Amino acid sequence: MIGGYTIIAPKHEAINELHWRILKRVFDVVFTLILFVTVLCWLWPLLTVLQFILNPGPVLYKSKLNGRKGECFDCYKFRLMKPAVNEGTSRLTGFAMFMQRFCLNQIPQFVNVLMGDMSIVGPRPYNSYDNKGPNYRLESYLYSYLVKPGLTGWAQVNTFHTDKTSYVIRKQDNYDLWYLEHWSIILDLRIIWMTIKRIITN
Repeated sequence: MIGGYTIIAPKHEAINELHWRILKRVFDVVFTLILFVTVLCWLWPLLTVLQFILNPGPVLYKSKLNGRKGECFDCYKFRLMKPAVNEGTSRLTGFAMFMQRFCLNQIPQFVNVLMGDMSIVGPRPYNSYDNKGPNYRLESYLYSYLVKPGLTGWAQVNTFHTDKTSYVIRKQDNYDLWYLEHWSIILDLRIIWMTIKRIITN
């Protein structure tokens, strides 16, 4: 118990055994290449052109995230915010809200998957603020360093919260730890399906 909350500590993770890590990596690469050949080969250029027209400024946004073993990498997304706006003016264009609604701004992260920085499914990635962070940050965050962070994950499909209160962080953290302990390819496929369904229905 930490601060009145139960924290699940992983005991033995199949996901850290070499043959399962290799299988997960093969799955990530094959899944991403199929997606590039079938969808992203036309969707990415289309979104880039629309971004130039409807949301002028840099096409991509880059942030520093921490991955497996705490190694830092550049994470790419389509930029949502306007570079500069007048006071009282929304920083989100209608096109940016459309991309955010359907998670299209996350598409460039598939490059991170091919580069080996991220996985299709995994714990939430943390930025330097989260890792140095507020005093509600839990030691169990470090368990996420056991595997690569994911584009989606068990925490993302089971919570709707975007705020960073201590309660929400701890709740999401427990979902990530549960994922580490119960990982399987079937679970990854289930999470991918839940993610697609959630994007379409919500």
